[in-house]
Amino acid sequence: MTYAFSGNKYKKYLETQKIYCIFRENYFIMNPLELLAVVFIEDVTDLQTVCTYFLIGTIVSALLEGAITRAGYPMEWSDRFWVVLGWPLAATIFIYYFIKGFLSND
Repeated sequence: MTYAFSGNKYKKYLETQKIYCIFRENYFIMNPLELLAVVFIEDVTDLQTVCTYFLIGTIVSALLEGAITRAGYPMEWSDRFWVVLGWPLAATIFIYYFIKGFLSND
């Protein structure tokens, strides 16, 4: 296997490792980085996964926009765009500060 950065000092960590040999057949296990890269590439190129991601992003964006505008902060189209693209991060930040505000003694 060759990688774009094969001259890198981390090359030994990116190579597939031989686990065991039974009846003259070699069984290999993927390096965790290699496995994540393969899963990511296969998942991102699937149209259904991309559509699901944007659908969930649109729903989360609508919910967050409702809460944010009720708090008195208007959202622009660029804010909506970034929330749809980065909905996992936006939802995590919102939930963190919601819980933090809920538990504070203000």
